[in-house]
Amino acid sequence: MRTPSGVRLWPAILLVFAGCCLTVGSTRAQAGAAITLSPSSGPGGTSTVVSGSGFMPGDTVFVELVGPSGETGRLATVSPGPDGRFAVTVTMPAGGPIEPLRLMAYPVSLGLRSPAAIQQAPKAVFTLTPATPNTPSLPSAGTGAAATAPTVLLVMSLALLLGCTALLGIGALRLLR
Repeated sequence: MRTPSGVRLWPAILLVFAGCCLTVGSTRAQAGAAITLSPSSGPGGTSTVVSGSGFMPGDTVFVELVGPSGETGRLATVSPGPDGRFAVTVTMPAGGPIEPLRLMAYPVSLGLRSPAAIQQAPKAVFTLTPATPNTPSLPSAGTGAAATAPTVLLVMSLALLLGCTALLGIGALRLLR
């Protein structure tokens, strides 16, 4: 098949067809892919392990946060091993609102970042929890090492006071004799 200018179209058609088949094949290979998080909840700043399985060995996978409007932020880039698995530790962002965070593992073999391709990428949810404040608590009286230190000081002070009083009393008796 030739164009009016005499250029052959078969090589171009064959390349387009081969590219479509490769894209469909790689998308199908990713169909069983999944990710898990451990832990799957915690305050901002928590480190979590993202474990993936079912990915194409040697593919490049972007581990990303997905915002409410679909915007993404890359946390890590990994390459699955021969068994199609990977594990990477990422840190959840701190300082934002307390809301669930969606993580996505986007394999490069899915092709362009179309909404359909992003829809196919495996996802998991990290639940942010409120941070517990680091306020020190006072131990209750009579328990723990912190509670005994003031008690020891009080006993030592009383002993010193009694000792001084005794010495003064003995000195005063000697003067009176």
